[in-house]
Amino acid sequence: MKIRFVSLLFLSMMAATSANATVLATDPADYVPLPPGTNLGLLYYQHSESTAFYADGKRTPAPFDVQSDISTTQASSASQ
Repeated sequence: MKIRFVSLLFLSMMAATSANATVLATDPADYVPLPPGTNLGLLYYQHSESTAFYADGKRTPAPFDVQSDISTTQASSASQ
């Protein structure tokens, strides 16, 4: 019962904070100047999987399987 409560609490916190997510782009290629008149549409995609959950440094015995697929788009336009 306690493990189910911890798992539910963890998932609830993840859902509550996901609306406040921000993106920090650190890719150096995003800062190379484009030729004037260039228009780009970019799609970024990330897939992640986890099969273990740790609480207080110990792995929880309950089955734990989380997958996340995150995508974002970016429109870039270069002018003179």
